[in-house]
Amino acid sequence: MNTEANNFHEEDELIEAVQRWEEMLRTGEIVYFDVIQFEYIIDNFLDEGSITTAYEVMKVALMQHPSSFNILLRKADILFNMGEIKDSLELINQLLKIEAGNPELHLLKGSCHLFFNENVKASKAFNLAVRNTFDNKDEILYNIGFTYEQSGRYKKALLYFKEAWELNPLNEANLYELAFCYEKLDENLKSAEFYNKYIDLDTFSFSAWYNLGIVYSKLNKNKKAAEAYEYALTINENFPSGLYNLANTYMMLKEYNKAIDVCNNYIELVGSDDEMVCALAECYLKLKRTEEALKSLKQALKINNKSHTALYLLAGIELKKGNFTSAYNKIKRAIDVESKIEDYWLLLIKISEKQYRMADALEAFGMLCRLDPQNFKYWHNYARFLNRKGFTKQAIEVLEKALEHHPDNSELSYQLVTYCLESGDENKAMLHLRKALSIDFKSHKKLFRDKPGAESNKSIQKIIGQFKNLNLS
Repeated sequence: MNTEANNFHEEDELIEAVQRWEEMLRTGEIVYFDVIQFEYIIDNFLDEGSITTAYEVMKVALMQHPSSFNILLRKADILFNMGEIKDSLELINQLLKIEAGNPELHLLKGSCHLFFNENVKASKAFNLAVRNTFDNKDEILYNIGFTYEQSGRYKKALLYFKEAWELNPLNEANLYELAFCYEKLDENLKSAEFYNKYIDLDTFSFSAWYNLGIVYSKLNKNKKAAEAYEYALTINENFPSGLYNLANTYMMLKEYNKAIDVCNNYIELVGSDDEMVCALAECYLKLKRTEEALKSLKQALKINNKSHTALYLLAGIELKKGNFTSAYNKIKRAIDVESKIEDYWLLLIKISEKQYRMADALEAFGMLCRLDPQNFKYWHNYARFLNRKGFTKQAIEVLEKALEHHPDNSELSYQLVTYCLESGDENKAMLHLRKALSIDFKSHKKLFRDKPGAESNKSIQKIIGQFKNLNLS
């Protein structure tokens, strides 16, 4: 809410008003303030987020100035911020009878209706707020956009932020929220554009640089992301989230030595965190500094004995050393803690095959296909594993299930033809061969490589010949 105090008093006089209020509280003596002084004191506490204190000031203000429109307007704002939405709306409607064209009242009324999901009423009130604003219209549009943003309606918020930007492209707060809304809507190129516009106006905003880094990460522009995080940390070096993201970005860029330095800076600032200690260990592993990695992973487990990341990394180390039982025990513990990470199941398959633990391998393949059915390689490898172990019928069932998710995948279809031939079901093989040829005729040569005897099969030759003629015509 815009205060009128700055139009009448110098800043030092206004500060004095707050000091007089605080002195009054200390002494318990009632002091008189004029309306403008009360407005400033209330606005000061609202700006600080001290809603309860603002409410106490407002009560005293109404005792001294019970009919002041501006104090009552602030009361409506305070009630809204305290969650007393119905009381706020009731007071707003009373005040609108006095000043029907007050844009702040219409803005606040729209916010109340939006809280109750009364979208049509909210929109009507916001439109009246805009219509009754004659100066600094971009500010009212920004405030409406911000209200929609706070309620999670980012598309609606964008409409107002964009209109405000067209009226005043130098409004920093508006630029920031534009970028933020585009980010929330995954329109990352637009988001980066507006964060950069904001940074042009406020180069030293570490939060803008940090958010820009996040957007660049989403766009897989990791080098630019790292630069943005570096700028954020230059401005504010004691920024844990910036350090965390920069460490991860360096890892994605394979700049492991830099990542180690940032991990250590994070740990020094925040303290030992099992997740960051694991990141440190991963960097050591990438640099083949295994002993340092082991030391870090043991530390991570001391911090959190259920650190599934540490257990997973340790399982990988034990597998490379040939300690298969230890590797198996650790990966199983990791999966017991977190069962939805695909890499854990992939590692379990590798370990299980070393120990001939077929049941575990089958469970892992099945879980991978459930976690990510769109990854056709999981289905392909699952079927190959079953077929290799002599379970061709089950391999066929897996591939048929896979084709429900990948109906146009020729590789799975030709694989299915091969297994049907191996099982002796030539009719089913010919059915799937027709489908495979219709998807990708040229790939039929793979069938002869996987199943050498297929090339001499007369039924197969006949069907391929038919499709060859179709492809030549």
